[in-house]
Amino acid sequence: MKKTILIIAFINTVYSTMLFSSQRVNSTHIPELLTTAILMNECLKEGDYCNPYIISLNSTKDKIKAKKNGFKIKHRRNIYCYNVKKCVETVKKLQAIKINNLDLGPFQISIKYNKLKNIENYFIFNKAKKEVQKILANLINKFGYSWYTIGRYNSGTKRLNKIYCNSLWKNIKKIQKKIN
Repeated sequence: MKKTILIIAFINTVYSTMLFSSQRVNSTHIPELLTTAILMNECLKEGDYCNPYIISLNSTKDKIKAKKNGFKIKHRRNIYCYNVKKCVETVKKLQAIKINNLDLGPFQISIKYNKLKNIENYFIFNKAKKEVQKILANLINKFGYSWYTIGRYNSGTKRLNKIYCNSLWKNIKKIQKKIN
């Protein structure tokens, strides 16, 4: 019963804001369940802990350039920065050598496509979460409400988008099982 109610509440929240095409979505319309599913996809897990102090490089060329400039790359594409201050310093150093295709923090927000005023906000959980909700609201307002739109948080290509959406749906099911 709880599971059914949760699924209905999720669907109702997701689709009710788009009943009228003139209605704009804002970040408060984005369900907590969805941002949690995104976090489950994006965060670098270390045991039960989601490490927020991660910078991910998105191109092989940038990874090579970063290594040549003394950055230590772990898990194929990640730079650990250990606290907000060091993360901000590291991002600025990477940008100084023209590396800008980066995903930052627990939600792996792309700074190439989503420019925040304060770099530290990418690494502070609650501020990053609010930014994710704003990003999703902007995508929905631009492309309409669909799984394809939600998948654009990760990728605009159909193949990668579909993989990402399937993963989000699996995460939502996991969350529902924990609640029940």
